[in-house]
Amino acid sequence: MSGLFLAALNRSIAAGWVVLAVLALRLLLCRAPRWTRGALWAVVAARLVLPGSVKSGLSLIPSAETVSPGIMLDRAPEIHSGVPALDRLVDPVIRGAFTPSPAASANPLQIWIPVLSIVWAMGVAGMLLYAVLRALGVRRRLNTAVMLQEGVYQSEAVASPFVFGLIRPKIYLPFQLEGRDAAAILAHERAHIRRGDHWWKALGFLLLAVYWFAPLLWLAYGVFCRDVELACDERVIRELDREGRADYAQALLNSGAGRRGGAAGPLAFGEVGIRARVRSVLGYEKPARWVAATAVALAAVAGVCFLTDPKQSQIDPALERFLDQQIAAHGRSAQTGDNAVAIDARVLEADVSPEKTTLYLWVLYEEYSLEDGALRLEAGSHIPTVITVVPDGAGYALAEYWVPRDGSYYAPDIRAKFPWRLWEEAMDSQRYIGAQKAACQAQARAQLGLPQAGSSSGG
Repeated sequence: MSGLFLAALNRSIAAGWVVLAVLALRLLLCRAPRWTRGALWAVVAARLVLPGSVKSGLSLIPSAETVSPGIMLDRAPEIHSGVPALDRLVDPVIRGAFTPSPAASANPLQIWIPVLSIVWAMGVAGMLLYAVLRALGVRRRLNTAVMLQEGVYQSEAVASPFVFGLIRPKIYLPFQLEGRDAAAILAHERAHIRRGDHWWKALGFLLLAVYWFAPLLWLAYGVFCRDVELACDERVIRELDREGRADYAQALLNSGAGRRGGAAGPLAFGEVGIRARVRSVLGYEKPARWVAATAVALAAVAGVCFLTDPKQSQIDPALERFLDQQIAAHGRSAQTGDNAVAIDARVLEADVSPEKTTLYLWVLYEEYSLEDGALRLEAGSHIPTVITVVPDGAGYALAEYWVPRDGSYYAPDIRAKFPWRLWEEAMDSQRYIGAQKAACQAQARAQLGLPQAGSSSGG
């Protein structure tokens, strides 16, 4: 259960970045046909649904795994959002609240995450139960509905028009709606059915039920429902003249005035955002073809950039051992002698191909000696490093070991060598130093036969 919860949490965080991008693109594409917004929201849905993702250098997702599954066992728990400024803000809070004390038998997160997993599952069940009960209540109220024509019913229990049902969706109208108003509203509701919006809204609510804890997804669901209404309005009015659009806008006002929108529940399509829709109808101008083409192209680009993950930051144990050997060889000082050599390399990104593997790292190399029963740091370096290796039989061979030059060359060298999305992280020397320092000291203590810090035997 904890694994499923952490997977859902990480997917919701990644999808949150997509939601922000879609909201920005909606503003950019304000003149584009309304139906193109559906393609943008499909990218959000796909991000939440797809079980895995292709690694790509074009990915704009900062991190596909903000919360590592191993966080429950970390001695210094932290997140990896891919945004260093955010990590610097959040990590101290997480460490302060959840770092286990030396006397504790378990990491506090080993207790909290299973509890949160149960809360998450209860929330999912509650959302689904709400949808089912609401649907059953609507169906019961519609038992007295009278058929007006094939697939269209009228009922005194209906406050505003809506489409209800999945397999055989039907249109329900209030009795007082008639004449030109009824014709205009029927055209709108039939557009919903032709577009399959009743299925898309059901899928949207199902995703919202699974990711109910994510505020950005609640926002996305609300905006998505409004976009669907606007797209249906556009489909109806695109062939109407100015007078026809004015009549349609008046029908919207007559059907929605003084009534609660969305009263049919989360799985029905009722009328929402009447004012915004009327303004959109009255201000409608048929978009140029190139605008629609641009919107489709941007939706495709969004799919490439947001349905792919940044390249991996995990490496296999054999490569890790080879890296340690190379780092030790390049970092070794003249007075190494019997010093304990400690290495901690944090992989920021790994660019893996059959021909070679390039790793972008923060490397901490330290040498310790034993003085009066205590550790003494003799030498060390903490530096962003790029290491490229190539396959060599059953192992690896070094192709390049790169570090930036000192002084004024330092930042330009990093920008020239590291991918742009890693620039800030590669120049943030404080991002990993605390955890890396602790790891190196633990290695040195083990090599020199000292008890670990915080153990009951002291040291």
